Amino acid sequence: MSGTIVAKIRFENSSYRTHGELPRVGAHAPDVSLVNTKLQDVSFANWMGRRKIMYIGISVDTEVCARTVIRFDEYAASVDDLAFLVVSYDLPFAHKRFREAHDLQRACLLYTSDAADEFCHVGGGVGGGGGGG
Repeated sequence: MSGTIVAKIRFENSSYRTHGELPRVGAHAPDVSLVNTKLQDVSFANWMGRRKIMYIGISVDTEVCARTVIRFDEYAASVDDLAFLVVSYDLPFAHKRFREAHDLQRACLLYTSDAADEFCHVGGGVGGGGGGG
């Protein structure tokens, strides 16, 4: 990350700043290695030729993340050439349970041991918080 402050975000009376160069719309992201619900290693090459939305969160079992994943899945169902990739710290077994419990049709739930590093790898990050900023 370059350390360049890109944007200031306010959430529940706290300020956060993004760091690094966020990718431009349509830019190609560097490849990443993730694990799917079948315990297979996957990368962006698995969805070659499709547009990708990558949602990166801590856990699909948090209320905000769960709602976001469910809504994006509904949207993705209406777009033929779209891959909706959900990356979190949740183990593949939890992803499978979540997918089945919410009848997700298009979301590809993917595990990484370090979701924050994957986010920074494709460009960006959020820091700060706790007021001030």
